[in-house]
Amino acid sequence: MKRYTHLRLKLRDGAEVRVEGWLAPDGVVDAERIDPAPGGLPDGRHAEIEGVVGWVDVQGGRFSVDGVVVDASGARFEKGTWSDVARGVRVEVEGVMRSGLLVAQEVEVKAGRHETGHGEGEPGEESGEDGE
Repeated sequence: MKRYTHLRLKLRDGAEVRVEGWLAPDGVVDAERIDPAPGGLPDGRHAEIEGVVGWVDVQGGRFSVDGVVVDASGARFEKGTWSDVARGVRVEVEGVMRSGLLVAQEVEVKAGRHETGHGEGEPGEESGEDGE
């Protein structure tokens, strides 16, 4: 297998990153892409995240994607609506970082609920599910 290294990131010690790739049986990650983690981006910085919804607060207009809190109260929805955002649903979010939140400009619903039940729950948050 050929291995290529194209890394143009300026990282500091302790910086959070997001890695896309494959986990080999020996525990080594074969990274296809490495980006700064959205939660670690400074205010005003454009960010995109794709992942699985963990919790949903419909009244507050917020949800989490892989641990990043998203404020989607003013977002435009592509391929779906607010009613499609529920725990376990895969979404892609584009927006701007503000005070540690990803303020969404656009939310795209990628797929329905994952059967694995992934997603981080938070006590007291609505799950977006009806009694499940």
